[in-house]
Amino acid sequence: MTETVIDLIRHGEPAGGRRYRGHNIDDPLTEKGWSQMWNAVGEYAAWQQIITSPLQRCQRFAHELGERHGINVIVEPRFKEVGFGAWEGLGHDEVKIDRTDEYHAFLKDPVNQRPHDAEPLDDFIQRVGLAYEETLERYRGACGYCKNSACLSVRSVSNQNQQWRNHADSPCRNRWRAGIAEWEIV
Repeated sequence: MTETVIDLIRHGEPAGGRRYRGHNIDDPLTEKGWSQMWNAVGEYAAWQQIITSPLQRCQRFAHELGERHGINVIVEPRFKEVGFGAWEGLGHDEVKIDRTDEYHAFLKDPVNQRPHDAEPLDDFIQRVGLAYEETLERYRGACGYCKNSACLSVRSVSNQNQQWRNHADSPCRNRWRAGIAEWEIV
């Protein structure tokens, strides 16, 4: 069985505080965010490929890491974050207070009660899932690093409402091993 190892790494703290960014708010990492990222990857450098979201909170670190270790970096546009529509750029407290009904509906059913003009989750899952499957096929048998939050989000929404509520700290690192027909989270 050919095994492919994927490290999914969520971005560190972005500038602008805690707010809904989606894919239209492209804040850079803060100094703390950069430090979080270097701590998350540590001294590990055995990746054969780095694939990143086009968002600067992901892409800039991926390029720095690739340069440091001589690893090729590819930007995959479909690995951008899910769109939050009207909430993008708004702080979490601002949404809780100014859009109370919307906020509570979203908490109760984040799959079907999306913010106005938000990307439908089915579209997001299809977009990222297709990119992810193509990435697996292209790099089968390799050890890769996927720098973004979109891959992690696809795993999180796969069980619909229940899993969507899982919060991924910034940054976090998950290692997946993909065989011919199975996944193992290590």
